[in-house]
Amino acid sequence: MTPFKFAFIFMCRGFSHEKQKALINHNGTEVSVYGVDSLEEAVELSKKLLRENVKLIELCGAFCEDGARKIVEATDNKVAVGFVTHSESEEEKFKALFG
Repeated sequence: MTPFKFAFIFMCRGFSHEKQKALINHNGTEVSVYGVDSLEEAVELSKKLLRENVKLIELCGAFCEDGARKIVEATDNKVAVGFVTHSESEEEKFKALFG
């Protein structure tokens, strides 16, 4: 596999991508993990990641399909974007955690 950069962005109140972040590097592949407070912050971060040549952005389930679409638009459809989902049977557990 050719090394590349990808990022995982999760959303949680009070987080900032400048403070809540981690980097994992293995054989040239870089995985960055960022916490953001809002979709707006994620959009701005995604534009920055595009400029840094990130090839894939995965989003936590809080983004849903609409949020993922906004990240695709923010990166001019030049970055692969995915988002985590969960089954309907798990919804109550997620509501308990995130409101």
